[in-house]
Parts: sequence; C-alpha cells; structure tokens
Amino acid sequence: MYTALIIAMTYWVIFVVDESFSWQALVRPIVTGPIVGLILGDLRTGIIMGGSLEAIYMGVVSIGGGAPADAFGSTIICVTYVISGGLSVEAGLALAFPIGTLTARLGQLVLPMHAYLIKIFEKYVEAGDTKGYVRLQQAYRFLFSRLFHTITIFLAIWIGADTVTKVFDVLPPFVLSGLSIAGGLLPALGLGILTTMIWNNELGAFIAIGFAMSAYLGLDTMAIAIIGGAIAVLVFFADAKSRNNNKEEEDLFS
Repeated sequence: MYTALIIAMTYWVIFVVDESFSWQALVRPIVTGPIVGLILGDLRTGIIMGGSLEAIYMGVVSIGGGAPADAFGSTIICVTYVISGGLSVEAGLALAFPIGTLTARLGQLVLPMHAYLIKIFEKYVEAGDTKGYVRLQQAYRFLFSRLFHTITIFLAIWIGADTVTKVFDVLPPFVLSGLSIAGGLLPALGLGILTTMIWNNELGAFIAIGFAMSAYLGLDTMAIAIIGGAIAVLVFFADAKSRNNNKEEEDLFS
C-alpha cells in the first residue's frame, strides 16, 4: 500500500507540474520512467524502461483529443511492476500497451461526469463571479481532472502488482518466452510506425547508415545515437548556412 500511495502521488505531482508550466514533456515515458525508478530506488531500470516505452509510444498519435493508449499511466504502472513486482523488463514492456489502452478507456468513462461541472461554471458566469470561476477552473484543472486517474494508478499498483506477479509465476515457460520476444519487438514496432509517418528518401539513407553501423561495425545504441546527433548538428548548420547564402544572393540581385 505504501508503494502504491507514493507512486499515485508521484503521478499526480508530475501531472500538476507539467500542467502548470505547460511543458508537455514530464508525462512522456522517457522522463516519467527515470523519475519512478529514482523514487523506487532503481534508476537504471527506470531509464531502460522509460527509453523503451518512449520508443513504443512515439508512434502513437492522439487525434482529436482521443489517444488509443495512455503512455503516462502505462509507464507509471509498468515501471513499478518491474521494479517492485519483480517482473522482467521484457514482460513489463509486453504489458505496456494493453495497460495503456485500458487506462485510456477507464479515463474516458468519467468524462460525462466532468461535463456536469459545466452547469456550475455557467452559474458563476451568470453571476459575474470571476474569482469563483477561476477558483473552480483551477480546482478542476489540478484536482478533479486527474482524481479518477490517480485512484486508478493506486489500485492498479496496490491490488494489481501482486496479482500480476502471481500470474506470471504460474505461466508456462513458452508463454514467458513469447512475452519476452514481444517485449523486445514493441520498441522496434513503435519506431517503425514513427518512421512511416516521417519517411523520405534522405531519411532512408540515414537509416541505412545506422543499420550498417550496428550490423557490420558492432556499435551499440549509444555510440550510434552520438554519431547520429553529431551528423544532425552538421546537417542543420550546413542547411542554415546554405539558406543564408541564398538569401544574400537574392538581396544582392534584387
């Protein structure tokens, strides 16, 4: 219960800070994962899980305000299951999308209840009570809008952690092996979905270079990321210099 309470409060605090400053980054898995790992005393696993879950959810796009899966809640729950529940990283990754889909659907169930507050907002508007309207808006924004989600996170960890662990303990080896394989494939799937959305011929060349460095040169992910980042910086400044030169030529002949 203590772990569930701490993690549920962490979920709420991360949301409030992110919402207050409009950062839109704290709730991403690559940030949330390490935060949860640090709180639970296993930063390394938090970083690994956060990076892998970010790869999975990068290709998940929210359209019209409706997301197919809740990356924020899924990361909180799955990282906690892995660190405190004893699940393997691969099993945690395999559970990420089903849990994210479930938490997203549960969150949608309470939206009609939130609509009831419109009547209260309208009363403040009719009365011209600006201060009351602002207080209610802030209370809804930071408390009511995520209250159900916070309770869901608490129950999922308090009740679900032991249950999930017991289920995995009795699963046959071939099922666990399949989940491990699926967990390893999901980050690649997420990157693949993202790649299809931003694909062009120039990007294909960079993907081929990265594949060759991994498959034939034996470089690890960090080394490839550093090289890719350096190439991106060079391309950026070269492109900016080219644009400045073109602009100067246009100004000269205009």
